[in-house]
Amino acid sequence: EEMFDVLPWAEATAQFLMHFIDAPKMPRKLKVAFSGSNANEPHATFRDLGFVAREDGTFDVYAAGGLGNVPRLGVKVAEGVDPRDIPYYVVAMINTFRKYGNYDNRSKARTRFMVQALGSEEAFAKAFAEELAAIQDQDLKFPAVENDASHKTGDGSVPRDSWQVFPQKQEGLYAVQWHAPGGKPDQDVLHKVNEAIQEIPAAEMRVAPDQGAWIINLTGAEANRIMDIIANDAAQNAFEASEACIGASICQVGLRDSQQMLKDIRAAVKEAGVEAWLPQLHISGCPSSCASHQAGVIGLRGGIKMVDKKPVPAFLLYLNGSDLLDNEKLGTEVGAIAITDVPGYFVKLGETVRDSGKSWKEWATPEALVEFSRPFVA
Repeated sequence: EEMFDVLPWAEATAQFLMHFIDAPKMPRKLKVAFSGSNANEPHATFRDLGFVAREDGTFDVYAAGGLGNVPRLGVKVAEGVDPRDIPYYVVAMINTFRKYGNYDNRSKARTRFMVQALGSEEAFAKAFAEELAAIQDQDLKFPAVENDASHKTGDGSVPRDSWQVFPQKQEGLYAVQWHAPGGKPDQDVLHKVNEAIQEIPAAEMRVAPDQGAWIINLTGAEANRIMDIIANDAAQNAFEASEACIGASICQVGLRDSQQMLKDIRAAVKEAGVEAWLPQLHISGCPSSCASHQAGVIGLRGGIKMVDKKPVPAFLLYLNGSDLLDNEKLGTEVGAIAITDVPGYFVKLGETVRDSGKSWKEWATPEALVEFSRPFVA
């Protein structure tokens, strides 16, 4: 459920943050996210600073969250905040880190470690509130922002039925979801999409947080045109929309080649014909969680497994995470699977769900998923 358009406020905040790009004693990263729906796709409730839209046009504010090593859900530090007051919360977050953050230790120079340092979420929320109160006399308010929504209207055409296409709020307009395998689109297809967007009035492409993209402001006929272009380079179900970080073949700190792992899993699952019975996967090559392996129902992250007292390349398995608003949960690490055994795990999982006569959502209770996985991580 979409609350209101958060994009203008996100853009204004991005420009405001540029004032601090050379500031001293900053956290190593300061990830700020805006979420406009219960899907919480940008993970606003577990970022360094997150703004979650409410139905009344205000934001709830979360702080000091993050994935990766020592992951933590964010602490709610405010409710019902006027969007024009967002800069106060940005400055308060920076000032709180300058006072309590560990900017001397690179591995702990992130806001989420302040909660541990201060002893509790309540202590952090109190410290944040003190820094917020200290800057109330400053003139930081945003001016009112213009909503630059397209004035385009539909022409009566309707797109063909597809899981990729969604109606927009503007009557007669549609958005097409494009998720290329591993988030790496075919360059020829990308060029053709770009050419089409230039020709379609008001059309835009927006990159999504899960390695996908959206092409928006389309009539039904234009949506069909885009779907035709991306037909052979786009996920057709949740499993095919699985995401993987760029992996060890490119990343200097990567432990495992997550892109290749995803290719191997997809090939095995496709051969077995069980794609429709599996969820979206999140595969990170190392503990940094660049593919949010802790925030999905099934996540993998690069590691090792001891086999006959010898270390072998493996992926650690995380189960039953969730990023949905008010249902956030970090996935539980249940053990490691050797790389050579990972594709077979997903083939067997898909076959098990298919043979149960249930859909993935019907079958995949937390208990069923853990019980199924136990032999593979033993």
